[in-house]
Amino acid sequence: MPAVRGEAFHREHRRGTTSSEAATFLLLDAHSPRSLLFLTRRSEECLDDLVGVHLAAEVRAFGDARAELETLTPDTAVDAARSAGARLALAAETVTAALDARVFAAPEPVG
Repeated sequence: MPAVRGEAFHREHRRGTTSSEAATFLLLDAHSPRSLLFLTRRSEECLDDLVGVHLAAEVRAFGDARAELETLTPDTAVDAARSAGARLALAAETVTAALDARVFAAPEPVG
């Protein structure tokens, strides 16, 4: 049977909650694999395991952006989500560029 939309949210909250509460759940729930906080924590762990030594500064910057997200409270989450998301997106782009340049770059063919 397919899952009902919002099922994870409704397990934790009663029906009739506000859209702000739902948005806060999607941003900050540390246990839901669909929340931004859960995903950024997991991403940081994976990056650190895979390329932490090679991309230490970039992974640290991503971690700083994740830490900013963790400072949000349910009262401020919706209003602050755009700036926190933008910082995370910029940090992710920086990590991606560093991965391309330093980890996945193909050596020049020997002529």
